[in-house]
Amino acid sequence: MKKYIPAQMIRKSRFITFFETWSENEKAQLITQMNRLIKENQEYADSNNYGHLCNLLTSIAMITHKCIYQQLFAKYGMPEMTARFCKVDDMLYSDLPRAEFIYTQQIGNGGDMCDYSYKKR
Repeated sequence: MKKYIPAQMIRKSRFITFFETWSENEKAQLITQMNRLIKENQEYADSNNYGHLCNLLTSIAMITHKCIYQQLFAKYGMPEMTARFCKVDDMLYSDLPRAEFIYTQQIGNGGDMCDYSYKKR
């Protein structure tokens, strides 16, 4: 079985280029989140899932400081639409049967970041 080491998983994920632009504090937060997710999801941690989990766990734990929706809506003169897309996230993910969709901020609602995560119920 492969070892699930967050820094190595991030390097293997499609998010490595984005991750390299983060501050050291943001990188540390992501590593902490990934360690929690790895621990919570040990049952899926086998060598056949490694590549998939590199992308999946990195994306679940990622804190986003730039919102593509906010950027596009602002570009086309309708930045207020960003908050509506945040509401869609709430509707889609708030009722998941085995996971709780959690965040403290959303860019579309005036936050500095989107710090979405999931917690096993």
